[in-house]
Amino acid sequence: MQLSAELSDAKKRISLLSEYLTSCGNMLQKLTQNEKQNGKRETKNYSVQLENHPSRLLSVEQVAGFIGVSVKTVRRYHNAHLLPEPIRLCGKLLLKWRLGDIAEFVDRQYKG
Repeated sequence: MQLSAELSDAKKRISLLSEYLTSCGNMLQKLTQNEKQNGKRETKNYSVQLENHPSRLLSVEQVAGFIGVSVKTVRRYHNAHLLPEPIRLCGKLLLKWRLGDIAEFVDRQYKG
């Protein structure tokens, strides 16, 4: 029952992320059109687009928030090899996951 609720929450998060990424893509198209018309480059909205880039690295806490579980559950999923393999920084101490990998994981859980 809890897994079903977690998957439902994750589905909502993916839907929101998808809508947000679509709006970022629309912003980028608009910026590109403005650049062509004005001959100038606008940079104020690029940081917003980078926040949701698939290669953005997420901490354990951010992964937990994204998939709607506790940090302890993320660690349990990692130890059980349920999550995608993280990137290890500073030796083996610091774990980071790519946003795109976690989004794919949630999508597979929802479909599967």
